[in-house]
Amino acid sequence: MDIWLGPEFHALVITGPNTGGKTVTLKTVGLLCLMTMCGLHIPADEGSRMPMFDNIFADIGDEQSIEQNLSTFSAHMANIIRILEQATPRSLVLIDEIGAGTDPVEGAALAQALLAYVVEKGISTIVATHYSELKVWAHTVPGVQNASVEFDEETLRPTYRLTIGLPGRSNALSIAERLGLAPEIVARARQHLSHHELELEALLADIRAARERAEREAQAAEEARRQAEALRAELQERLATIERERAEVISRARRGGPTGSGGRAHPAPPSHSPVGALWTACG
Repeated sequence: MDIWLGPEFHALVITGPNTGGKTVTLKTVGLLCLMTMCGLHIPADEGSRMPMFDNIFADIGDEQSIEQNLSTFSAHMANIIRILEQATPRSLVLIDEIGAGTDPVEGAALAQALLAYVVEKGISTIVATHYSELKVWAHTVPGVQNASVEFDEETLRPTYRLTIGLPGRSNALSIAERLGLAPEIVARARQHLSHHELELEALLADIRAARERAEREAQAAEEARRQAEALRAELQERLATIERERAEVISRARRGGPTGSGGRAHPAPPSHSPVGALWTACG
């Protein structure tokens, strides 16, 4: 995966289907940052750059506890509150399923407020979510960017490829159908979706397809450019070789070197004759 923060944004909102790789992305970022801070080599391309954070905070997983009277939502909120109390503009915050575990409307509103707070504080933040409201919000707020994980609907497996700049689709109904849920149940579920939600999902699918097509065309253009550059270099080398050979032929001719067929030189007339004197002078 290719992932970055800044300089245009320092908060990333990752969306996409379940089992799509959102949590893997968060864990990968956190692990590589910790490895860098410990002085360890990381599996990244040459030229990659990593910041040095003063701390890394993560809220990933379910910490519900009957003993401590903590529900899923309460456990997440307790953790997030501690994070916000300690995080600085030099910290990294990773939150999985922000605002989850409660009423979706209130959860989305709370998630948006939390993100707005960290953005105002300038804290580097990456969150994963399913809330459509956050997709729209991230698209309109400066300093925040959408991202999506790629998912193969045929194999029901993630590709772990991250696309920054494009929100993802949840694909819940498609995944449920391919897992074997009765088609009539899936069809009934689709009827409960609003017309706006269906249009949004279709629009996201069209945008992703257009972007993938543009990427393929860009790769083809880049390959054509490389081939043209290679051909140009080859032609320049051939031209340079021809010019060298031409210069050598002219130089030999001026020195009176071998010319004519077989490379044999014409013998000069005797020097005591007028013709010989003229030959010497011209030579």
